[in-house]
Parts: sequence; structure tokens; C-alpha cells
Amino acid sequence: MEKITDKTGRIAFIGGGMMAEAILKGMLHKEIAEPEMIIISDPSAGRREYLEKTYKVNTTGCNAEAVKTAGFVILAVKPQVADAAITKEVADAIPQNTTVLSIMGSVNLDKLHKLVPGHAVIRVMPNTPLAAIAPDENVSEEMLDVAKAVFGSCGEIEIIAESAIEAIAAVSGCGPGYVFMMIDALADAGVNAGLPRAMAIKLAAQ
Repeated sequence: MEKITDKTGRIAFIGGGMMAEAILKGMLHKEIAEPEMIIISDPSAGRREYLEKTYKVNTTGCNAEAVKTAGFVILAVKPQVADAAITKEVADAIPQNTTVLSIMGSVNLDKLHKLVPGHAVIRVMPNTPLAAIAPDENVSEEMLDVAKAVFGSCGEIEIIAESAIEAIAAVSGCGPGYVFMMIDALADAGVNAGLPRAMAIKLAAQ
């Protein structure tokens, strides 16, 4: 797809934590958007300063300020603070035709529609192996193309029905942790058999 431009509207992140940073890095690396087209809202002044200096993006401490000119809003806060972060004031500040994407793991589409009524919503379950993307019935092909570009910049993507998210979370969300444990155990066995640690880890991972 084309880059995020004034035509598509800026991308606003509510929450500037590690997941938001990973998505941001992917977008900038794949040149999905220029830094000036991205604004990140985070309550920590130190975090905002780090993001500004590292990625040259815009930041703010006000969620409503972040979303008011956005074409796409990415909700990247922890699920337990969803209600505090996405207040009525914030929801009212989101422009009418803006698409809302959420990476808040346990917050389903019904809850998202209550948080940001009147908006097309895409629920995303991102992880190292792939991002599972579950759009609601209001999401157009153009909106979906942007979501695919944003999360495709970080790895594989799969468009799914929301009903599949829990199963995918088990396979590609929690599953890699078990794979890493197995790799570590194989590497330990290699070391016990006399291999250098670096070689054992490389062999086990391959």
C-alpha cells in the first residue's frame, strides 16, 4: 500500500510501551509512515522523551490530543487500564471516519464498540510469529489494507474471525514460550555433550 499520508490521516498510539514501540519500529523500517505522521500518547514524560529522541515521532501526554487528527488509532495500553485510558472525552475526540485498532489482548470487539462507539474497529493479537487481525463488519477493504500494512511490517499476518483469537493466542501467543524452553533444553544437552554454548544454541534453534 501507499505510505500513511495526510489523505489517510495520521496514526495515533494510545500507549507508548514495548508493544507500541515494536509496531513503530516495524512501520518505520518498512517505511509505512514517516515519523511526522505518527503521534504517541503516554503518561510518562521520560518515555515520551525517549520515543521522540529515538524515532523522531510526535508525542503527547494527552490521549484526546493524540487522536484528534488521526485517521487510525492504535489502542496499545494494558487491558486493565482500558476504561481509564479511553474515556468518553478521548472517544469524542476521535474523528468520525477514523479506524480504531486494538492490541489489548482480552478486550473483545463488543467492549471496544462500547469504548469507541460509532467507529470501525479491528482487534489484533500481535506476537513474534504473526499478528492475527479480526475486523468488525464496518471495516472497509481500504481500512483493512492499512491494518495489514502496519502489522505486516512486523511479521506474518492472518485475517481471522474474532472467534478464532483465543485458539490463536494459545498456539502463536503462548506457544513460542514452550518452543523457546525446548530450544534451551536442547542447547543445554549440547553443552553437556561438549559443545560450546553459542554453537549449541545455534544448532538447537536451527
